[in-house]
Amino acid sequence: MNLLHWIGQLEGDAYRSLRLFAPEGLVCATMLLLLLSRMLLPSRRRLPYWLAFVGVFAALAAAVMQWPFFALLPQLPHTAVGGFTGLLRFDTLGLFFRILFFGFSAVFILFLGMTRLPPDEDVGEFLVLYLASILGLCVMASADHLLMVLLGMEMAGVPSYILAGFIKSRRASGEAAVKFALFGAASAGVMLYGMTLLAGSLGSLHLPTMGMRLAAWTDPSAFAARAPVLVLGLLMLLVGLAFKLSAVPFHFWVPDVFEGSAAEVGAYLSTVSKAGALILLIRVASGLLGADATIPRLPDPAQFAAAASRFDMPADSRPVIREGVIQAGAAADRNGDPNVRPVAFARQDSTAEHSTAEHSTSELGSPAQLVSRFLAAVIAVLAAVSCTFGNLAAYGQRNFKRLLAYSTIAHAGYMLMPVAAAVAMWRTQPELARWALAASALYVAIYLIMNLGAFATTAFLRDAFQSETIDDFAGWIRVSPSLTVAVAVIMFSLIGLPPLAGFVAKFAAFASLTYSGLWALLVIGAVNTAISLFYYLRVVKVMVLDAPSEAVAAMPPMGKGAVTFLAVLAASLLVLGVLWQPLFTWAKAAAGAL
Repeated sequence: MNLLHWIGQLEGDAYRSLRLFAPEGLVCATMLLLLLSRMLLPSRRRLPYWLAFVGVFAALAAAVMQWPFFALLPQLPHTAVGGFTGLLRFDTLGLFFRILFFGFSAVFILFLGMTRLPPDEDVGEFLVLYLASILGLCVMASADHLLMVLLGMEMAGVPSYILAGFIKSRRASGEAAVKFALFGAASAGVMLYGMTLLAGSLGSLHLPTMGMRLAAWTDPSAFAARAPVLVLGLLMLLVGLAFKLSAVPFHFWVPDVFEGSAAEVGAYLSTVSKAGALILLIRVASGLLGADATIPRLPDPAQFAAAASRFDMPADSRPVIREGVIQAGAAADRNGDPNVRPVAFARQDSTAEHSTAEHSTSELGSPAQLVSRFLAAVIAVLAAVSCTFGNLAAYGQRNFKRLLAYSTIAHAGYMLMPVAAAVAMWRTQPELARWALAASALYVAIYLIMNLGAFATTAFLRDAFQSETIDDFAGWIRVSPSLTVAVAVIMFSLIGLPPLAGFVAKFAAFASLTYSGLWALLVIGAVNTAISLFYYLRVVKVMVLDAPSEAVAAMPPMGKGAVTFLAVLAASLLVLGVLWQPLFTWAKAAAGAL
């Protein structure tokens, strides 16, 4: 291939990639408009809110319109399109989370406009930092290469450190930002070192290529020699992901950061930021475990060639078939080149026989199966410890933001439970594994609504009488009964009580544990749900049954905007608790990309 031909291929791939990731381009354009509006129209203090809302809504509309794109793709079991020479992956799972990010952002910007957290002179900078972080989350949702994993986490993390300390007049806010940045830098360094160990063990940074090379190991002695380095690399990589998820024991920053930063920033850190870490964990696990260790025989090669032409893949980079085995391109190894994109096909006959010469190890004892078991065990332990510690620590909290901080740690454990189930079933029951990942996606979608409502409650009550202590909310039902009812619905949904959406989310997550046989984790999840009942109900009890405090007794009724906002979120939880099937069907369609 000459230089001009290579440049032409690169230009074609860049053009196609820019079309696939047009929503992110709209977010970038919105950030530029926000910066220009600060210079050209400094007196229009409310203009940045409108610019940010319109830009994010346009990105949401563009992402939603991309969903029918997958109906045009070949009817293959694993449908995905690579972008930017294979660094990013465009599929239904990434699109599902990107839609969640943009949809949350549109509602979040309206919320910021009501609380007016950033001072009018700083609102443009706040929104630019927020959108930059959302852009990093989108990169995390589509990452197909360890380089993009690191880049996405840093793009999302660095603006978050600044947002945590955005209230410059509060000393606690500055301390929160410093703690957040220090823990973030340390976890990023550990994760980066783990990536180097994985790259050295598998000879690539491209996740699907790493999975294929792991599956290709059939010599037990060769795997045993590299297993310690591989395990250490995986653990160090999980450190960075666990930090972003606020999973125990990498949760130390959460209580102080949430208490010191504004409630609006806490709403972002506890919702979409956590969702970005979860999809990134799924990406890493699916990349490493996605290739089939038994490498089944392929269907008709003509079907494979037709699929490549539909993806507009260059002729010399299309996967080829040699002796019934998929090889990613004319030069199948290429030393981990991200242009090498392995494509997986469904097994036509699950009883297909493979010779002993081709597979010297059984399926149960293959390196990929061992890695799958190891990952499932580690994620299950993180889930169990996180939800237990978070619920027990939240029980004695009197500050509402600190209580919600420990609550997010507990919910990180619940989110990890279906992921552990999926990894455990990845190589034995792939359809049930996709079902478990759909349950995780459903949990995330519902959790965004629940926790946004909880932190919005904190912000509105803080603005009302400058307090974030639970005892100061005593008797609030006498001042604003509508708001109290909405807050009660949100708290009950966080517990997981029927007929609210939180019950549906937890039921789906726990059901995945029964399919995978993780009964101990199911018992831990059920016990922790009972523990959470006490501290969530305490908030409702204080607002409804306790005598009004002096501050509450002197307060006028809550503004209509705040009541309406919380009422809409509470009504959404009621509707999704009954009509949850369309959302779950959408989540299953998204998980079908893996």
